Amino acid sequence: MNRVYEQHKSSVFDTDANIVSLSVYLIPLLGNFMTLGIISWVFPLVLLFVEKKSPLVYFHAVQSLVMQAVVTVFSIVSFIMTVISAGSSFLLGFNVFGAIGAAGIFSLISLVINGIMIAFEVVGIIKAYGWEAYYLPLFGTIVQKFTKE
Repeated sequence: MNRVYEQHKSSVFDTDANIVSLSVYLIPLLGNFMTLGIISWVFPLVLLFVEKKSPLVYFHAVQSLVMQAVVTVFSIVSFIMTVISAGSSFLLGFNVFGAIGAAGIFSLISLVINGIMIAFEVVGIIKAYGWEAYYLPLFGTIVQKFTKE
């Protein structure tokens, strides 16, 4: 159930709401590339509390925050599985190449998931710029619980 909004201003610096909405995807995306992962959480979270007028900004801030939470949980699980698989392979008497291979599998899976997340963030940027509240696949049902869309 996607919705297109009329043009309006956000309560954040009285800026167009679509620009503020796309920034909740763009800033975390750039922050992740610059290894400033904390920005991924902080910026959408701050906008949730600061935004008072625009349901479009609120929607995209919630969706971005849910995405960042899922990515963070996945990254932690992937890191733990990489360490466990590589460590157990090495400790059980397999060679170093077996440990590298086991770690490589989880690293490859992590790379694919991160690529999908980047694609979702780009779609979020495009939809936010077009004044649309668009539920991204995998996250829509979670986001619906927190928004009134």
